[in-house]
Amino acid sequence: MSEAGVGVLLASRASTAVSRSAARPLTGAQARQVRSLRAGGESISELVRTFGVSRATVYRALQQADWAKPSGTVVRSAAAG
Repeated sequence: MSEAGVGVLLASRASTAVSRSAARPLTGAQARQVRSLRAGGESISELVRTFGVSRATVYRALQQADWAKPSGTVVRSAAAG
């Protein structure tokens, strides 16, 4: 491989590393807004564009609502009776 080819390869790897490290999670307020907008009919693609995050980040924010329980809520299994 020529020196120019190696330089291009290294540059492309460096740009990939930068783009991966530049990923940022949603704040709590943004995650709530994602859930609200989705409940209102907003598409996943539109949420991705609006917040500048990946589809996985949007889906993670939507799943957080499934795990979040109001403070003081007791969750009991059927076996505990």
